Amino acid sequence: MDFALTDEQELLRDSTRALLARECPPALLRAHMDDLAAAAPLWDHLREFTAVGVGPVVDLCVLMEELGYVVAPVPFFGSAVLAAPVLEAIGSELVGPVLSGEQTATVALAGPEGLWVLNDGPYKSFVPDVEIADLILAIDGRGAVVLRSGIEQPQATLHAPEQDLVALLAGLAPAAPIRVSGDMAQAAAFVTRLHRAQGLV
Repeated sequence: MDFALTDEQELLRDSTRALLARECPPALLRAHMDDLAAAAPLWDHLREFTAVGVGPVVDLCVLMEELGYVVAPVPFFGSAVLAAPVLEAIGSELVGPVLSGEQTATVALAGPEGLWVLNDGPYKSFVPDVEIADLILAIDGRGAVVLRSGIEQPQATLHAPEQDLVALLAGLAPAAPIRVSGDMAQAAAFVTRLHRAQGLV
């Protein structure tokens, strides 16, 4: 078997690497620690790659490796890797804006124990990019997906103890459900993808 990257995958790797070398210097990471908006220009550059989240897994691995190498402070993992496949699976019209990068999104799945499995816990934990996401997809123990709006909070809250973040998540204002699905196979397939994605970071 040939495990070498294809020409297209090498192009993806090289173009991403060159972009990040130019647009994501260490100074950006330091600035992002004090101001989350500092990484907005970088996200504008990376928006063209978000469709990779629902594409071939190898392409996704190539891109995630480059993002991880420079610790790029962008919501790619939450939006493209986690949220976009969920929106696509349930046939939501929001998948377009998320894949184009017009909106950012994330998934709230892990319960109080921190395990990425379906659960009916009283709150969600370890929600990637929750402080900047426009949309939060909360998934309950039945596999039902509920859309919640993003949250706004003072900068100081982002570095507060975990219980403070939990309180913020518990206070999210719910919007109308996207779709409630009784198809557990669909939910199980998503959880499998999450477990696979966790190995990419």
